[in-house]
Amino acid sequence: ATFADASWPSVAPNIDEAGHRVAAVREAVDEGAKALSANDTQTAARAAVLGQDALGQGTAFLDGIDRLATQLDDAKAKVGQMLVDADADLAQAKKAAAGSADAALAARLAQADTLLAGARTALAGPKPDVAAAFAQARDAHTIADDILATLRTAAEQLARNAARMGASIQAA
Repeated sequence: ATFADASWPSVAPNIDEAGHRVAAVREAVDEGAKALSANDTQTAARAAVLGQDALGQGTAFLDGIDRLATQLDDAKAKVGQMLVDADADLAQAKKAAAGSADAALAARLAQADTLLAGARTALAGPKPDVAAAFAQARDAHTIADDILATLRTAAEQLARNAARMGASIQAA
């Protein structure tokens, strides 16, 4: 899959580093072959260990690229549903907050809207930034969930207060 250039900086040097390790493996093989030709088993053994070490390091660099590609594929597979869920929760939060004069609440709703717009923008084009889109959609979803939880808690508190007041009036 093709992803945005911004997705790759953490592994950008890995190809070059793996190439350096392959060169080190080749040098170790050459050194080992020459040593064996000269019946120098100690040098051949040392060269074999160095070659194995370099091969392991090169493999680790390539595995890093593979892991990132897998993470990006996973984010690409999940970002669509994350957007749907975030949109639904944000719509519910907007409905629950309708009529509120709370400026902080309005700012959080606007922030979630901005994040969702950013996520959609990150997905547009031939090389989507799925990691950024997923993170923005996740953050918008979290904001919407937090708003809903806060509004539910406030509504529950109002209901408790109303019940107490009703009980107090009946007792009086």
